[in-house]
Amino acid sequence: MKISTQNASHAPKSGLTQLSHAILASLGVPSFDSGFDLQPTNGLVIFIVDGLGQLLLDEHQSHAPFLKTLLCTGQSFGVGFPATTATSLASFALGQGSGQHGIVGSRFALNNRTAFSPLSWQMGGFCRNQTSGTHSVDPPIFAIEKTAWETASELGLNIECILPLKIANSRYSKAIYKGATITPYMDYWHCGFKIRGALKKSSRRLIYVYLGELDYAGHVYGTNSEAWLDSLRQVDTLISSTASALARGTKLLVAADHGMTTLSSEAIFDFDTDAGLQEGVAWIAGDIRARHIYTEAGKTCAALERWKNKLGDDFMVLSRSQAVNEGLFGGTVRVSFEQRLGDLIVYPTGRGGIVQSLTEKNQMSWKGHHGALTEEDQLSPLLIYSKG
Repeated sequence: MKISTQNASHAPKSGLTQLSHAILASLGVPSFDSGFDLQPTNGLVIFIVDGLGQLLLDEHQSHAPFLKTLLCTGQSFGVGFPATTATSLASFALGQGSGQHGIVGSRFALNNRTAFSPLSWQMGGFCRNQTSGTHSVDPPIFAIEKTAWETASELGLNIECILPLKIANSRYSKAIYKGATITPYMDYWHCGFKIRGALKKSSRRLIYVYLGELDYAGHVYGTNSEAWLDSLRQVDTLISSTASALARGTKLLVAADHGMTTLSSEAIFDFDTDAGLQEGVAWIAGDIRARHIYTEAGKTCAALERWKNKLGDDFMVLSRSQAVNEGLFGGTVRVSFEQRLGDLIVYPTGRGGIVQSLTEKNQMSWKGHHGALTEEDQLSPLLIYSKG
C-alpha cells in the first residue's frame, strides 16, 4: 500500500480537496491539478463511505472481500481538519479546504451571536450550559464564487450525486452539491439500481455515491460490533456489484470522509463539570475530538494556559492565530471566516476527548468518535478499480 506524502501527525492539507481536483483533472476538466496517480478516463464512480478509515479497513478486511482485493494497490491520505462529515464532504464537493469554504466543524460560531450546525442547517444562540431554541437559517454560508463542481459542470462534465433519501433534499446537500444532479436512494438495493441507471448514460460523467450507515453503526455500536461489521459487508457487496456493472474504461474509486476511534477513559475531560476549564470560556463547539473554544472578552491568553496545564501532553491547545498560521484548516483561512474559529482550537494527540456530559448527552453515549489529527481519525483509503 502506498501512503501519500501527507503526514497525519501534523496539520495536513485537505486530501479530500486534492482528490476532488485530481478526479476532475482525470475526467478532462481543465484548470484542476492532477494527482493520486489517476489516469485519464471518460467515466468515474466514487464511493465516499462515511467512517471507513484506512486502519479500520485494514483490521476488518476479511469482512470486505472485494475491497480487500484492492488494498494491495491502494493508497491512503489524510482527509483534512477537522476530520468530521460536515467539513469533509464540503471539502470534496466544493474543492476547497475548510478555511476556504467555511464549514470549520460539526458546529461553530457563525458570528458573534449565533451557533451554526451545518448538517441540520440550523442556528441558535449559545451560552455555557445550553443552546437556545434552534431554527432554520439562510445566511451567506459560503463564498460567492463557483464551486469546483459548478465549474466542471459548466465545462461539460455531467455530475450525478446519489444520496440517501433522508439527506438528498437537505439544505446542506443542496448547498454543497451545486453543479450536480441529486438522485435519492432508499436502501442499498435501490442505490445499486440508481448507480446502474447512471452508468448507462453515455456522456462523460462523474457519479458520486455517499454511504452513511457505517458511520452511524460505528458511533452507536462501535467499530468492533456486529452491527458495524454487517454494515461493512453490505458496503462491500454494493461496491462489488457496481464494479461488475462498469463499462470498459470506467474507473471506480472508494474513499472515506474520516476514520474513527474509541476514547480512552484516562484521557477524557468533561467541560460541563470542570470549573477550571469553564473559567473564562463562554461556550465550546465542534466534535469531542476537535473542539472550538470561544472565550470571554480578554480571557483568551489566560484560558490558553489553563487548558494547556490541565490537559497536558495528551492534547494540542492552539490559539486561533496559531491554528491559522500552521495551516490547520487546509491552508489559507478567509478573513471573513476567521471569526468562525474558536479562540482556542483543542484536539487530542491520542484517544482523548473533551465531552459535555450535560449538554451533549447523545454524543456521550457514542462508542466511536473522530475529528483529530491521529491516523485513526485522518487516514482514508483510496482504492481504485478499473475494468480493462
